Amino acid sequence: MKPSVLLSTCLSVFVTLAKSASIPSYFERSPSTPRQLSVVKVQRELGARLSKNSVIFGPDDPRYTDALSRWNNFARPKVQLVIEPAQESDVSTIVKYCNRNSVDFLANNKGHGATLTLASFDGIQIYLAKLRNIDIQPSGKSAWFGGGVYDGQVSRYLWDKGYVATTGACDCVGMMGPGLGGGHGRQEGLYGMISDNIRQLNVVLADGSAIRVNKDCYSDLLWGMKGAGHNFGIVTSFELNIYPRGPDTWHYHNYLWTGDKLEAVFNALNKFHNNGSTPINMANNYGFFAMNPNVTDKEPVMQWMFAYRGTAAEAEKLLADFNEIPAVGGFQGDVPYPQISSFQGTAEDSPLCQHGGYRVTDTAGLQVYNITAERQIFDSFKKRIAANPVLAAGANILHEGYSTAAVRARNSDDSAYPLRHDNLLMLAQIIVPPGNKELEKAALKWTTEIVDQWNAGQPSRKPTTYVNYANGGKSLESIYGYESWRLKRLRGLKAKYDPFNRFRFYNPIVGRGSMYLATQHRLLRELSLADSAMRLLERDDTGGVRLTEDLPNNKIPPYAILSYTWGPEEVLFRDMTDGTGKNKASYAKIRFCGDQAWRNRLKFFWVDTYYIDKSNSAELQHALNCMFHWYRSAVKCYVYLADVSTYQHGDGPGWQSAFRQSRWFSRGWTLQELIAPTIVEFFSKEGERLGDKESSLEQEIHDITGIPRKAFQGVPLSNFSVAERMRWIEKRDTKYEEDKVYSLFGIFDVHIPVLYGEGR
Repeated sequence: MKPSVLLSTCLSVFVTLAKSASIPSYFERSPSTPRQLSVVKVQRELGARLSKNSVIFGPDDPRYTDALSRWNNFARPKVQLVIEPAQESDVSTIVKYCNRNSVDFLANNKGHGATLTLASFDGIQIYLAKLRNIDIQPSGKSAWFGGGVYDGQVSRYLWDKGYVATTGACDCVGMMGPGLGGGHGRQEGLYGMISDNIRQLNVVLADGSAIRVNKDCYSDLLWGMKGAGHNFGIVTSFELNIYPRGPDTWHYHNYLWTGDKLEAVFNALNKFHNNGSTPINMANNYGFFAMNPNVTDKEPVMQWMFAYRGTAAEAEKLLADFNEIPAVGGFQGDVPYPQISSFQGTAEDSPLCQHGGYRVTDTAGLQVYNITAERQIFDSFKKRIAANPVLAAGANILHEGYSTAAVRARNSDDSAYPLRHDNLLMLAQIIVPPGNKELEKAALKWTTEIVDQWNAGQPSRKPTTYVNYANGGKSLESIYGYESWRLKRLRGLKAKYDPFNRFRFYNPIVGRGSMYLATQHRLLRELSLADSAMRLLERDDTGGVRLTEDLPNNKIPPYAILSYTWGPEEVLFRDMTDGTGKNKASYAKIRFCGDQAWRNRLKFFWVDTYYIDKSNSAELQHALNCMFHWYRSAVKCYVYLADVSTYQHGDGPGWQSAFRQSRWFSRGWTLQELIAPTIVEFFSKEGERLGDKESSLEQEIHDITGIPRKAFQGVPLSNFSVAERMRWIEKRDTKYEEDKVYSLFGIFDVHIPVLYGEGR
């Protein structure tokens, strides 16, 4: 980009910010995927960067149909081509490629996402089917799973090895998709949900960086991934708790009742669940209202299925009330745990698991069944049979109940999952013929009516919406929690880890466009300044230097700060952490800063190379947004001029000539380092003090930079026009194009998401 063009772009950016405090289009990184991606072009540009067995294919490839197969076709994402990574590292490479080419990306495993928000996607699908490895750890207490594993695969594999895990109840569903939103399953009474058992995750963030998330690293993100993880990244693998498998067999008992038994059945269910006190080993039950012509074509029937961890004798004692209700059909038996799904209709070959239907869905969470509401729902179903038999034939009104002891025992504040007091999970589902808009409208109306009746049956509770069943039309509070701090915290994480909203296709916590980015601007400002923790270097009386831990804003001691221009071999963050920094020549200026601070009775000092871990995108963004604030808060700023010497060579020019020509005055980042601190002192490469900006060098600096002297004296920068402040940067250079803008954050008091690699 030509400097004049970049300057013009920057000017328009900050004029917009100054006038409206909204985010200009320059920062709106909402990609515009080309109408038709070329498979050949992507293969040529990306193929060689991926591991050996990775594949890239489009609609003409026979694999395309299987890769795009979905459980619900009612709201399909538009997938132009598919990339199937063979290694975890490939996912990072793919995301970076998509970012460089302004292409949206969507990770997919088994294709069971049903929310309407998926229909807004148009781009490249990252298909995780080859990431299905399972590695039990030596302790026997956890295992690592590839991001593409699914419930049936995991259940069978672990059972054969003597273990179980908190998999979902449907064998055909991917494990991590539901896990990011909580993840109900038959083991939750004993062990909690899938998300409760996550130890750590390997995650690819929106900028393509690959990080490991656990309680020690990125613990804030771990909180968000457990309940709202769809908003933050792609999980390429995860470590999960596993447990001894327990009894060799499980008991199942299935019942089929007609509608006249509804009150008796739901009275028994409420007694059985006892408002969240379901017996722990009565792992789950689910039932539904649906048509069964083998019984009657006049009304729906009620089919209910129970699964018990243990023997028939133990289970049947707990099912005594149900056994007393006359049924028109039923059967029971004992099988190993991996086979229980076959008898509850959730195996991979069961009708419930089959892909391809056009499903209109809606959901609600309950604590107890309101029997009046259930009767209303049943009778409404019955009336629709005559009025619209095609619609009624595709209806399935599902009621799920789990043993919830371990779920309720967890502290709700410890994760982003907010619905620990929902004991029962409801799903209204209607399959309609494809392309029939009238039936689609009728199905939407009916499912909404059903959910309204469920919610009306608990008038003292606000509606709740399980994120994995949400259809995209419910409030964010009902999905992510009504406590105001929850969405605020999630949006803060969003601003930090996905500032350009790349992960916005699955019930997103924020929308897209300028309103979203304006919100991000505000959140980043709050996040950066309210939580501007920083690491400092501490010098002791022997001259030794150590790196402190992160210090919260209210515990940061007085410190000095160093300003300089980068050379060819700088001391970096990793050099300090691995102990090699002192071996580099550039360590001399670090020592100089510490010694000078010590002479000024300051034990602590700050140097950017030591503080900023540039491999950590979240930390880099935080630092760039806080930089002006940190320089302004320093007691003193020492400017180390490596190209200015006070050593005289005969009658040659003094240091003043070199000072006027110093590279320091031509660099973009040094503008804020000149203006922000109250005291700025200049030093030669020998460490001799040359003067300061407030008095002895004020006129000289004004002549060199053209910056008004008032700007050095603490006058609010808002007193200077946008155009005038832009002139200060006009002749300054930065290594990266983006830095020409990022270096102005503090000058214009803006806080904007950072994304390197995008150029202009």
